[in-house]
Amino acid sequence: MKLRQLTLASTLTQPPGTRVFRVQRSRTRGGCVAFGRHLRVAPAGLMFGRFDLHAQPVGYFSAETETAPLKLLDLRQLAHEWPFVQSPRYEHTTELAEDASREGFDGVVYLSAQQHAAACFAIFGPALPTLRSVKKEPLVNEGGALHIAVARAIKGAQAKLVP
Repeated sequence: MKLRQLTLASTLTQPPGTRVFRVQRSRTRGGCVAFGRHLRVAPAGLMFGRFDLHAQPVGYFSAETETAPLKLLDLRQLAHEWPFVQSPRYEHTTELAEDASREGFDGVVYLSAQQHAAACFAIFGPALPTLRSVKKEPLVNEGGALHIAVARAIKGAQAKLVP
């Protein structure tokens, strides 16, 4: 899928102070790429994520860390016409991400496949250093209970939670 094929795609410029959030491990695995003190993302080229790029790392976020102005390819209104944007056919979305990056976009905003109408962000490598961490919370509390955001995501994805 090429960017020029998406006739209804638009550009979304995130204003300063827009809040997005990310769930990540407190201890990182080897090979992660660091941006600032807290943000760690997978290295470039793994091609496991929906909008991964071959030559630069991509961080995935949900709507709600503070951002600088970002120029994002807005695919939210295309979810019905182009269902691949939410499907597991990642070869189409990674090709689109490569094209968007070449065209000067800082990332992509798309609809969540797990939570109805929720916006998700794939931020490309050069824009990741513009993000700053505002708050950190453990995903499991001292009593062993899951953070409410994790529990909602699991429920929304209808994923099975096994011990």
